[in-house]
Amino acid sequence: MGCGRPGVGGSGLSVSAFAAAPAIPAITVPTNSTITNDNTPTISGTKTVQGDIIDVYRGGLAGTDICKIPTLTGSFPTATSWTCNSPVLADGTYSITATANKTGNGGGKSAQSPAIIITIDTTSPTVDITSSTASANSTTISTTLSYTAKFSESVLNFISTDITVTGSANGGGPAVSSFVAVNGTTYTFNVLRGSSDGTVSVSIAASKANDAATNQNVASNTYTITIDTISPSVVLSTPLNPTNVSPFTVTAKFSENV
Repeated sequence: MGCGRPGVGGSGLSVSAFAAAPAIPAITVPTNSTITNDNTPTISGTKTVQGDIIDVYRGGLAGTDICKIPTLTGSFPTATSWTCNSPVLADGTYSITATANKTGNGGGKSAQSPAIIITIDTTSPTVDITSSTASANSTTISTTLSYTAKFSESVLNFISTDITVTGSANGGGPAVSSFVAVNGTTYTFNVLRGSSDGTVSVSIAASKANDAATNQNVASNTYTITIDTISPSVVLSTPLNPTNVSPFTVTAKFSENV
């Protein structure tokens, strides 16, 4: 009986060679924990072999395949970079991974790359102004008006000069004082009476602060309070003075509405 090598004559057995799985690709852009208002982010990275096909996923292999890159951004034979132009993503947090896939016979798929967490945030922060001194559009005898500016989310770059204060109080020049950043969402401040009674209107214009994704704030409400520290005077009068009539009419005239 003859004896032959497998796959070469003799036994009729054959051996198929399978290529090793490709190396795991790397995601270089964006970096982990990125927060952005770009809802079509560019995702790019590197791979070991120029011919490998790259799949980019959100939510792992069981999630959505958002890109398949069959070609490279570089030139043969040394190009090992790739770029994925993501479709529109809704606001939220995503886990982005990539795999490399061999082409041709004996192709295989790499394990997933380490996950990159990216947060999409396209919503502008809002801000609401309130006062513990008096309700909006009311009058107070207080000479110190205390306010709170409350943002819908944590913001950056908000300072006292970003607050607009107008009105007739303080000789027409009411101003912010005692500004305190309590935290990223809450800011407190006062407006003092100064040299005269009058109105005080407080507001925050649009684009004075931004969130971590660089979304600019929208304009706030306008909060108006009138400072009135002058007590009303009253004058009593009667048309018959002196008089022997009883009872008689007396009129009380106040200097302002009471």
